[in-house]
Amino acid sequence: MSRRRKILVISLASCAFLLLLGFFTRYLFLPEYRPGISAEEVYGLDVSNHQGVIDWQAVKQDNIDAVYIKSSEGGDWTDQRFADNWVEAKKAGRIVLFGIAASSVLN
Repeated sequence: MSRRRKILVISLASCAFLLLLGFFTRYLFLPEYRPGISAEEVYGLDVSNHQGVIDWQAVKQDNIDAVYIKSSEGGDWTDQRFADNWVEAKKAGRIVLFGIAASSVLN
């Protein structure tokens, strides 16, 4: 292997190592980092039955103010956890929004 090629391989390996080190350092030391928001903005969460039973008091303690809850998708599927999520999110004092995902078939 030529000297130039060795230098290139070592340089690329060093860069990859530093990127991985930075990635793991960020998630080890800042696992709950959130970007700052302005006074008019709130943190929100998008939920459906895929998340299972949600600990709404933990959501409240994490200062997540708004919750977007999926209610249905198309005309033949209803989210099984919608009613429970709606009631529990309201009990926890969260701003609740809901969504209906529409699907269509083009002929």
